[in-house]
Amino acid sequence: MYLGFIKKYSLFLLVLAGGVGLGFVQFILFEPLDDVEVFSIFSEGFAMCLALYGLFVIQGLKHSRAEYVPLMTGFTALFVSLLTDTLDELVDHPDVITFFFEDIFQVTGYVFIIIGLRQWVRHNLKDEGY
Repeated sequence: MYLGFIKKYSLFLLVLAGGVGLGFVQFILFEPLDDVEVFSIFSEGFAMCLALYGLFVIQGLKHSRAEYVPLMTGFTALFVSLLTDTLDELVDHPDVITFFFEDIFQVTGYVFIIIGLRQWVRHNLKDEGY
């Protein structure tokens, strides 16, 4: 039972473990902030959880690589971006980390999600004869 779950959700679990590792490393490397905005942590953390849920849901598309690969890439990049944004409320990041892991990954994630959704719509329209 557990082996089947691990096999089906292996990439999801890998991204989740990488996110935990990224958070752990950031707490070790950077100074914690004194002024923490709780609402910002919850709102940005909620958005991060939605990206993580997107990663979980698309595991059912593994059979269709044309949709799965761009969606997996996009949701992974978006998750890393939103995780960095959430951690930015807790630790003092250098600007280069915010620029690369938050800004660049977010734009890249949305581009790949749009590509994956486009492929998914094309696939479904083709199946219905349009």
